[in-house]
Amino acid sequence: MNMQFSNRLDSVGHSVPYAEGRAKLHGEPIYTFDLALPGMLHVKLLRSPHAHARLVSIDTTAAAAMPGVRAIATGDDVRGMPQPKYGKKIRDQAVLVMDKARFVGDIVAAVAADSEEEALAAVRAITVQYDVLPSVMTIDEARKPGAPLLFDEPQPGYVTSYQSGARSFKEPEPNVLYRFEIETGDPVDDVFARCDHIFTDRFVTTRLAHMCLEPFVVLASETHRGIEMWSCSQYPFQLREEISTMFGEPEHRILVNTAFVGGAFGGKSFCKLEPIAVLMSRLSGRPVRLCLTMDETIALTTKHAAVLEIRTGIAADGTFLARDSRIWLDAGAYSDASALVADKAGYRIPGPYRWQAIRTRVDCIRTTSIPAGSFRGFGGVQAAFASESQVDMIARRIGMSPDDIRFKNFLSIGEEFVPGERGLDCDLAAGYRAMLARNSHLSNESSSSNLRRGVGSAAAFKDGGGEPRVARARIKITTQGRVSISTSGIDMGQGSVTAMCQITAEALRVPVSWVSHTAISTEHSPFDVGTYASSAIALIGGALLDGAERIRTEALDIASGILGVPADALTFDNDWAVSHAGTRHAACAGADLAKALRRNRLRTRRRGQIYRAG
Repeated sequence: MNMQFSNRLDSVGHSVPYAEGRAKLHGEPIYTFDLALPGMLHVKLLRSPHAHARLVSIDTTAAAAMPGVRAIATGDDVRGMPQPKYGKKIRDQAVLVMDKARFVGDIVAAVAADSEEEALAAVRAITVQYDVLPSVMTIDEARKPGAPLLFDEPQPGYVTSYQSGARSFKEPEPNVLYRFEIETGDPVDDVFARCDHIFTDRFVTTRLAHMCLEPFVVLASETHRGIEMWSCSQYPFQLREEISTMFGEPEHRILVNTAFVGGAFGGKSFCKLEPIAVLMSRLSGRPVRLCLTMDETIALTTKHAAVLEIRTGIAADGTFLARDSRIWLDAGAYSDASALVADKAGYRIPGPYRWQAIRTRVDCIRTTSIPAGSFRGFGGVQAAFASESQVDMIARRIGMSPDDIRFKNFLSIGEEFVPGERGLDCDLAAGYRAMLARNSHLSNESSSSNLRRGVGSAAAFKDGGGEPRVARARIKITTQGRVSISTSGIDMGQGSVTAMCQITAEALRVPVSWVSHTAISTEHSPFDVGTYASSAIALIGGALLDGAERIRTEALDIASGILGVPADALTFDNDWAVSHAGTRHAACAGADLAKALRRNRLRTRRRGQIYRAG
């Protein structure tokens, strides 16, 4: 691996703990966008101008002869890969188009050249013949009987097992790539039969682009030692696993480095265009950089547009009884993370309310448009908008306050939001009441102001990221008493580096300036499934707190042996200084205690090795 470059990243990537905000303000931190490798080539992409078209032929002869061009890849170079496609749960997106383009911007070829200008010139010299096919640009068009199919045969993938009442299906119907269903409680139709009021409403949401300040960028270098990447990914370890599967390389020969990330919001989750960079490095024998322009970044992935139809039955007094929901998500041309989005939307469409019966179906519809994927609270945002809008509408239809109908139906602490799932860990009614009290001035201000401002209240819930997560962290104490922490929590602008340094410093009673965070690399950073769901600081911070408290306990035990004072009578003052009855003990202060702690750790480690060997 290129250790010289990796060490440079260590020195400038994440070594700005407490002053992180100031450093960012001055443009000092290094982002993936800023990096360069010796002898690096630049990769540019040829994209389809058609929403749906079969590839008839590709001629790269003229492009290959142009100045500075070192490698050109097409679908023919992808076919021989151990796994040429990627996607979360359903693998349907090829590294480069192998049969037909499925949206305007689908990637047909890639060029690696000495400069961006030479790569772009070569891209324009590639000749492609297309057989243009009918497109299906909307959910309604794709669902029509006899609509053009994006895929003629099933794609590889799998479905997930769920708690009672939920199930999923892979490609159950034409142009439906994934379906999630859940039915819990009493028989739904029986509950609807005894409702006093039944309301059916339809809601539509649109696409959104992530628009991060840092565009998607990846650097890759394949040598005899393996594959090394520098990516702006939120999921370095999952990316390593994906590259291993696609290129048939063992994971220990793949190294993924991550610097600061200039915004992500879900748009840099899972595998994106990293396989193209690896392929171009393999074909050219040189390091490469693939950096999208802003307009290309928009064509990378979007938030799901959605159509939501909700049928809700209630009692005369406003008690919620049954909810039957149908959701169609516009997945675009390829699956990306659509299956995960469907699951979230399905679980969250009932809202934070008590029901006697729930029935939900979510379909991910393939359309000839930009693939949709993760986007801030994915699935839950579309569901909450529709659910809460209908709650307001129902309340007004029956002459009830929207706030009162919520209080009447809120779930209580410990109640399962869907039967078989975990209970709620918050008091929704108390939180909602506090929110109303703190914002009571808004309604008066709105009514007396000329500003056209809408004021309303809503309630929603979300789980903590889905599958169980285990956060890991490593804390290293130097002989000078300084602290180095290592985690895989990606800083995407949320200030996680500073927060994690502060947590560690406070637990160890040392100045925060003594704590630094090492750069993230799959070679030496603790494993983490990824940074998402606004949970990195809470989870990884918890791991750091636990580790720091153990170190503090161990250090006080050592001090206890030196001073002959019970450990529970000692406390940390600051700077690793140990105090007893208000008196600082110089014999256990500063670097001396840190050295003793390291010696104790070393003895413990050696004993463990001897024990295991025996």
